[in-house]
Amino acid sequence: MFFVRMIRLIPLVAIILFIGLIIYLVAQAKYSPNRAKQIVIKVFFWINIVLLAFFCLSCIYAILDKNEAVLDLFASFAAVPALGLIITLICRAVFLKHHPEYKNGAVKTSHNVSFKEFWKQKAIDFIKNKMGRR
Repeated sequence: MFFVRMIRLIPLVAIILFIGLIIYLVAQAKYSPNRAKQIVIKVFFWINIVLLAFFCLSCIYAILDKNEAVLDLFASFAAVPALGLIITLICRAVFLKHHPEYKNGAVKTSHNVSFKEFWKQKAIDFIKNKMGRR
């Protein structure tokens, strides 16, 4: 009976893995592989949270409705995102252990000079340095 319950979870697991693969390939093409891993971890975290909340609410509804068959189905479906969330948190911990520079994420710069003004000032400084040396 346990294996019969697990077989009905295969489509859900396959869909989640397919979504993760697509996100990773697109992010790797646009960014670096490490940034792609960070994006996939963040997306998987939120996908698992949303799925777990949905299936837990469905389980609560099945309990209130006293429908044991639906409770059995949604409880087994809730196990997939719960396990996925645990695996995602472990992957995030291992990723941050090996890449501590990704811990804080992107930080906005406090430099408020426009692109044009920045390079204009660089050119003026360069000319002053070259003129001052002669």
